[in-house]
Amino acid sequence: MGTVVSAADLNNKLILVIGSDGSIGKHLVTQLIMQGFCVLSTTRKLSTVNENTIYLDLSDYESWRTIPFERIESAIICASISSIDKCQLNPQATRII
Repeated sequence: MGTVVSAADLNNKLILVIGSDGSIGKHLVTQLIMQGFCVLSTTRKLSTVNENTIYLDLSDYESWRTIPFERIESAIICASISSIDKCQLNPQATRII
């Protein structure tokens, strides 16, 4: 069983949100920031990369090098392939994500 951490304990510690382009990730990032958390999010869209959002392609292991793991306190994974058709057409790629 994990340790319960209060929101006050996590303030000023970096939370990584993987998959902030989707609906859940986008809303989660907004809520975390509104509650005073320091958030680093990821995107697959190069046009949305900035100081708080880094590029990450889960199928490209080299892109993982951009994550500052030493600064991350917690990570929340919102990324997925949500299309059943895409999952059925390419099950190997789906497993990687």
